[in-house]
Amino acid sequence: DVLETACSGSCPNFSVNAFLGGAYFNGSMRDDLRIQGLIPLNDPYPSIGYTHSGIQTLSSATSSIFSIQGNDAPIDWVVVEMRSSATPSMVLQSIPCLVRKNGNVVTPDNNPIINSPLATGSYHIAIRHRNHLGIMTGSPITVNSSGYVIDFTNSSTSVYGTSSRMVIGSHSCLWSGNVNFNGHIKYTGQDNDKDPILVRIGGSVASNTITGYYQEDVNLDGVVKYTGSENDRDIILQNIGGSVPTNFKTEQLP
Repeated sequence: DVLETACSGSCPNFSVNAFLGGAYFNGSMRDDLRIQGLIPLNDPYPSIGYTHSGIQTLSSATSSIFSIQGNDAPIDWVVVEMRSSATPSMVLQSIPCLVRKNGNVVTPDNNPIINSPLATGSYHIAIRHRNHLGIMTGSPITVNSSGYVIDFTNSSTSVYGTSSRMVIGSHSCLWSGNVNFNGHIKYTGQDNDKDPILVRIGGSVASNTITGYYQEDVNLDGVVKYTGSENDRDIILQNIGGSVPTNFKTEQLP
């Protein structure tokens, strides 16, 4: 139903590794969304306002992929972006993907090698998630048929901006709490990320919960919670510093 690549001959390709901070625990990520059967078969990003760029790529997964267990289990959808080396704010190609429990990013047909529909060349590579802050390589990457590996989980991998990733244990992760998918993590004020959690559970009874595939589920356990153990609100406050609620964190993407 889609065109996976438009290159001729040997297509340029690369691999990406990334951890989502909200789901990360002890060296891997939780896969509650998959276990509960909540991950959609189709790329969810257009429905939350993301406009894809470039050539259309595979955007649907088969249900069999979500029966995979263990470290190779897909835990959620992400978007991989190929951006201009000269103007890194320009997204030339976006590719819907899934991220596995072990941080490996795969195409919707479960291929850990992302075949680029663009020509061989140098690009900034970014990864984005529906309720985390995106990150991007600090310098352009030469994409060719040799299969470059971009490991965002490794703190030695150069990334764009300042404090672009959160560090948990020995790994670097995407900052969690960008509930509004607007490039900011805010606890108070206009367009904050805390209030949508309360609205999602009903708006008045703070102890309510709701199960489903929602952006307000910051820790990706399949349950939106405003109070109590493993709630989604506290993560936002913690990630902006933990003590000054007016602090905020901005996505380090140009």
